[in-house]
Amino acid sequence: MTTDTIAVAFISYGGLKTLLQDTLLQNRTFLGNEILTDVHMNSRLVSVSARSKKQNISTPVNLTFQHLKSKVPQEKALCVQWISGALSKHGCQQIFSNITHTECSCQYLSSFAVLMATTHKHGDLILTIISYLGLSISVICLFLCIVTFLFCRASHNSSTFIHLHLSFCLFFADLLFLTGIDKTGNKILCSVIAGMLKYLYLACFVWMFLEAINLYFIVRNLKVANYSGASKYMKICMYLIGYGSPVLIVAISAAIKPGAFGTLYHCWLDPDFIWSFMGPVCVIIGVNLVFFCLILKNLHTKVASLNSEISSVKNTKSLIFKAIGLVFILGVSWCFGLFQHGPVENIMAYLFTITNSVQGIFIFLVYCLLNKKVREAYWHWICCIRERPPEASEIIVTSFPISNPSTNVPSATAVVDQKVEWGNPT
Repeated sequence: MTTDTIAVAFISYGGLKTLLQDTLLQNRTFLGNEILTDVHMNSRLVSVSARSKKQNISTPVNLTFQHLKSKVPQEKALCVQWISGALSKHGCQQIFSNITHTECSCQYLSSFAVLMATTHKHGDLILTIISYLGLSISVICLFLCIVTFLFCRASHNSSTFIHLHLSFCLFFADLLFLTGIDKTGNKILCSVIAGMLKYLYLACFVWMFLEAINLYFIVRNLKVANYSGASKYMKICMYLIGYGSPVLIVAISAAIKPGAFGTLYHCWLDPDFIWSFMGPVCVIIGVNLVFFCLILKNLHTKVASLNSEISSVKNTKSLIFKAIGLVFILGVSWCFGLFQHGPVENIMAYLFTITNSVQGIFIFLVYCLLNKKVREAYWHWICCIRERPPEASEIIVTSFPISNPSTNVPSATAVVDQKVEWGNPT
């Protein structure tokens, strides 16, 4: 044996995975701003020893490990070695990793292995808090919108009918997201949740498309269609389009790639299949923008021949700008989600989370709080709760002297009139 040759021995251990489970990466934040979860060994433990007193060597040792289980996209491969009774990343680095193999380069002769871990950045916690807090407030606002659109008859028209169903779909979509997005334990349940989320969010965009069509006809006639006067045929068509077309899209998607509904960590679509959702969404947004251009052109022509102070013109303008704002807040948020890659990933993630979380708040603010008739209805409801009519026993006078027969006791009619007047102050 020459002086440049060193005898190296390799020993592979296949049954130490369960024994070493409690010693896996005691410091799980060693990747800087990332937190490791679900850490597990995904290779055999290989011990390397040499007939030399030096533990560190001038040339790194390159080892290629075969994974015990296929690596999933959300996992990160970690090259580690045994140091002081625990596995550590110190002295080792990953050179290459794919689904089946990982190549490591280490500076010391020791025992080596490959770990798999799901990584989460510290910023993900902030995004999660923003998302859950914003969606919780959004769900409350959407519930108030649904109640308002159902019982505030003063503002009922065909647009309110559309806003009611849009709020209904977005309410259940946000509620299902809050309660079921992380239910990945049951594959079938997770797939159903992913399919329902896709259906509900698509339904929101379809109802938004129906609003654009409705506004187009409103501008042509320059009047707001009466809610109660809307034909039964029109409502049936809206129901079929608003709730039927999303079913068709989801059914076709499930037939093409059923395994794309639900991932390992979220009950949503597989990233490679997200186009089945974003494709229809982009088409709807594009068609809506075309409709809004036609609407604004027609409105400009109408206003040129009419007095701009006419209330119908003002109401139509208000509906159009509110609808454009709705397209922006619903559509742009998903566009932000498409660009969560590269150097702008964090910025786009925050923009997507914030805009997606305030959609219900926007609808409540624009279509309820900024509507004068709705505000008056709110004030009337509050007054009715705070100032209930007094009881009849509080109105009847009982302090008349018995000895004076000439005293006129108030009649029942007077008592009733007095009660009604007190119960409805002006």
